[in-house]
Amino acid sequence: MNPTGNALIYSTFIGGDGAAFVNGMALGPGGSVIFTGTTGTGYPTTPGAYNRNYASIYVTRLNSNGNNLDYSTYVGNPGPDSAFGLAADASGAAYIVVRPLTRRIRRTNGAFQRATDWKISVDSSAAFVTKLAPGGDGLAYSTFLYGKSNVGGTGGINQRTFTVAVDGGRACVGGSTTAGDFPVTPGAFNPSAAGTAANGFVTKLDDGGTAPVFSTYISPGFIRSLTLDSSRNLILVGQTTLAFSPGAVVGCSPCADPNVLKLSADGANVLWATSFPADAVLADSADAPIFFGRSGDGLITRITLNGTRLTYQRSVPGARPRAAAMDGADGVYVVGEADGFFVTTPGAFSPSRPESCRKPTAFLMKVTLPPPVIISTVVPNSGPGSGGTPITIYGHWVFFRGPRSSSETALRPSRRFRRRPSRR
Repeated sequence: MNPTGNALIYSTFIGGDGAAFVNGMALGPGGSVIFTGTTGTGYPTTPGAYNRNYASIYVTRLNSNGNNLDYSTYVGNPGPDSAFGLAADASGAAYIVVRPLTRRIRRTNGAFQRATDWKISVDSSAAFVTKLAPGGDGLAYSTFLYGKSNVGGTGGINQRTFTVAVDGGRACVGGSTTAGDFPVTPGAFNPSAAGTAANGFVTKLDDGGTAPVFSTYISPGFIRSLTLDSSRNLILVGQTTLAFSPGAVVGCSPCADPNVLKLSADGANVLWATSFPADAVLADSADAPIFFGRSGDGLITRITLNGTRLTYQRSVPGARPRAAAMDGADGVYVVGEADGFFVTTPGAFSPSRPESCRKPTAFLMKVTLPPPVIISTVVPNSGPGSGGTPITIYGHWVFFRGPRSSSETALRPSRRFRRRPSRR
């Protein structure tokens, strides 16, 4: 779409003889787009690509004009492997998280775990991370992530990576595991699995995929989305059984256990944990987390980087946000499904869905967020020598700090203030 959303820059089909699905996407060099998913036979591949023989997973880079493939390759096996997410680094290398259902998927020499000592099946799966070379012509590395002992003592072991982000050349992945011996590193936030069901995990691999920089359990539950801030802390979305952090702003009432949290850059500490409707997360230019989820209607929420204040919240009627991306000016692009209550803007490329359609329709919207801090000042108290009250305005939220207390009170107006016309 163009910047105003009223015309297409390009739109194209890509696929083969069977169904093709997109499960992950990232921006590549020069405005290109890199995406991955599952496909049938006949999917287009390019000369010199890593693998031109059919496999169930593909990775494709489309040029900035949408009229040519920079590269397109198969990854994995002909069997029912699945790709869950993709990220890209500054060089254009693509990092893909995969659920393989056989041990035949290719691992590289020197990989952290090559899974040669146990059987992968429908009942016992392993997490998997692949780094594809920037030109799509080879694997930088491919490795399993797995444990072999079920935390409940019996039954299959299910391990999945749902999400990936990149810290320089290091893949940060999150997912779930039912293994009680999933690889963890010394000093990890949580070195042990809990309960008898799946536990969420986060692992950061080194540049070559040969060892984890850190790896930790989080708690019973899972991690479905993650992103990094400029200090390399990880902001996580999923399901946990952690305790709420003291002073954290909470986005529901009543709340279940926290589902959003910030993990320190070394994987050793949870800096805060709270709860908001969230399926995906980004961090803005000031490192403030932005969550995308649904509570009745779609909801876009931003909180302060320390998790204590709400700085922006917008309801999107009829929408279910699924994924989001951000440009350099804090413009947020959101995609997902929408029903007939979704509101489009004047001049939009497709202002309404077909009258005959009674099912959710894909949507794309752009939101420009206000600056995270608008005003920070002191309001004078009444009377001479009485000092003042510090006040900070974050979006539409106003925080007052009394002169005799370190506590803060948040006041949110029920509607925006409007300037009254002057009388003459």
